[in-house]
Amino acid sequence: MVTSMYGYEISISEDNYFDDETYMYRQISIKEDGTTKMIGVVSDETDDEFDFMRILFNNMDHFLHLPLVETLPEPLRTIVKEQEQSTYGMWFYDNDEDFPFTEDELNLLVEQIKQYGLEYIIEVNPDAGVGDPIITCYMSLCTCFNFLSLELLAQNLCDETQKFLKKKEVDLSLVDLHHPWLDMISIINSWSQKEIEESKAEFFGQLIDCIEDFLEEKGISIPSKDRDLTIAAGEDPDGLALIYGEDYDYLANQFAEILHVTR
Repeated sequence: MVTSMYGYEISISEDNYFDDETYMYRQISIKEDGTTKMIGVVSDETDDEFDFMRILFNNMDHFLHLPLVETLPEPLRTIVKEQEQSTYGMWFYDNDEDFPFTEDELNLLVEQIKQYGLEYIIEVNPDAGVGDPIITCYMSLCTCFNFLSLELLAQNLCDETQKFLKKKEVDLSLVDLHHPWLDMISIINSWSQKEIEESKAEFFGQLIDCIEDFLEEKGISIPSKDRDLTIAAGEDPDGLALIYGEDYDYLANQFAEILHVTR
């Protein structure tokens, strides 16, 4: 089912996301101007479709700003992904020889649960007996996050870059952003949300460097009043970035919005 309102398009699954029919969960996808902004799972406790859609639209800001799974720290990222992919919604890590986490990782998880306010949907019992769950994840865990893939996040960054280049009157027929798209996936995958928050300038610098390196390879220049003024003041143009001044800030701000990071 697809519905539109206030400039948003929402796709809603008709079937229960999990096989446990006790509770109803729906997968949703939210688009704005053709760009996928959110993919996630939502609990449906309503009696009819109209009430459910009303709740979705009334809480649009909440859904659009849920933490991105792909920037969660480990081991929380793995746990959230595995719970979301489970058949019945409940997910357990039992005390047996296949338990996948070390003691240090378990301690990290306890800190991450507090950081993201998940105490009521992830339980950790390091003293569990053999065969009993050390980690218990409840069905609603996946409703706390945005499951946009690395590929979609990188695509959204590239789409925003194309809009920026068009605004700067760059001939887009010369631009195929497939290569920087791959580099962006690698960068996003290598940074956790905590690391991004601690080193924002470096993180955004790496992403914008991908674009600059690609444009320089293609011999594409970007007009910049800020750079022209700096050169006129005596700076060596070879030492100045291709995306400079206000242009850099604009692109970094757009990237920050896509990746749910404050600059």
